[in-house]
Amino acid sequence: MWRGAFVIPLLAGILTLSTAADNSKAAQKQNLSDCLSGFSDCRLSKLPPAQASKVARIQHENDLYACLADFGVCDSSSLNAAEKKEVAQIERQRNLLACETTVGICKKSLLTRRQAAKVEEILKTQNLANCETGTGFCDSSLLSAAQHQEVQRLKQQRNLLACETGDALCENSLLTPEQQSQVAVVQRHLNLLACKTGQGYCEHSWLNAKQKQEVAESRRERNQLACEAGDITCDRALLQASEIAKSKPIRSTRTRAKSSS
Repeated sequence: MWRGAFVIPLLAGILTLSTAADNSKAAQKQNLSDCLSGFSDCRLSKLPPAQASKVARIQHENDLYACLADFGVCDSSSLNAAEKKEVAQIERQRNLLACETTVGICKKSLLTRRQAAKVEEILKTQNLANCETGTGFCDSSLLSAAQHQEVQRLKQQRNLLACETGDALCENSLLTPEQQSQVAVVQRHLNLLACKTGQGYCEHSWLNAKQKQEVAESRRERNQLACEAGDITCDRALLQASEIAKSKPIRSTRTRAKSSS
């Protein structure tokens, strides 16, 4: 009895010590993992000296890479003077690239006088291109009198082409009387074709008597061919008596799909 009473508390104490040791090892592993991952929960002071030295070196290299590559969060507090100088130099180069390509944030305060002059020239060139092509933002205040005149000429030329091709960007108010006459001929011709082919928008009010007759004949011919083919677009009400005999039964969409495959 006496021996059993002594052994049970002893075993319980051993188990307690074993559990505490396991918990301690797990906590140490978790702390090491946090340090390697760069988490704020990392406690270098709780690592063994050998591990703490290696982790500190890794963290330093991670910080240096983040600062040089502009990747993640740059913590320059751990960098030495030479490394901070290197980071500052690459930041100036990265900023110059942003200023010259107009991609990203350009900090003009980081540019030298020569670089600032070059960037200003690039911006003016890009602005002129935007004004001449009608794309992007155009700051007309940066244009010279000659450039402004050329930009207006190109704008009128683009508008004339848009009107002649039936583009929606056409502004008739910018056309001269002579150009309006030329454009009207083109637009009426396109409208006639739209009416005759059944494609696009047809403005019937633009058609004269002869053109209306041509449109009606084109529509009748298209309908006749559709009926002869048995197409679903066939309108048998438009057929003449002699044409009805040539027409075929209208096929369904499913039937047409099968026959085409």
